[in-house]
Amino acid sequence: PSTVAVLPFRYTGSGNLQVDKLVPVTFHGAREQEKWRWTVGNRVRRTFTAYLAQREFEIVPLPKVDAALKTLGITTYQQLMQITPAQLGRWLHVDAVVYGDVTRYEGYYAFLVGGWIVGLRVRMVSTANGQELINAEGGRWAMVLQPALTLTDILIDSGLNLFESLRDIRITRAEEE
Repeated sequence: PSTVAVLPFRYTGSGNLQVDKLVPVTFHGAREQEKWRWTVGNRVRRTFTAYLAQREFEIVPLPKVDAALKTLGITTYQQLMQITPAQLGRWLHVDAVVYGDVTRYEGYYAFLVGGWIVGLRVRMVSTANGQELINAEGGRWAMVLQPALTLTDILIDSGLNLFESLRDIRITRAEEE
């Protein structure tokens, strides 16, 4: 395909930032959880689109894709999945569409070790015949290790690592990789 549209990605995680899958760092209500899921999906979508744009594809700008879908009344992932790739191709004037699922978006912390993992599953589908052109899944870690030799170092480095590991820049770097 020469022209490609990257559709909105879906993230079905908790909607709260959690460390080690147990400790919630944020406490969002249902509405805020949905916003968080949308934000996570779109952050990873933008990063993936930038990666794809470095290849030989002509990428339809994401705001143009989103505006077209909204105009057509497609506002949820479930509605998007009801539309065939051929129909999307006609509406967006593309040769292929990319579907994406953010499978993991998690923080980890264990005193002197902290990190993030971002997982993604993507499919590129031809709008001409519905054939799946690419089906890939993967994940990336961003880890930080604070070395310590004494008990005081361990206490200080553990605290620093906790706050450093949860900084937004760490997850952005994991997304980029």
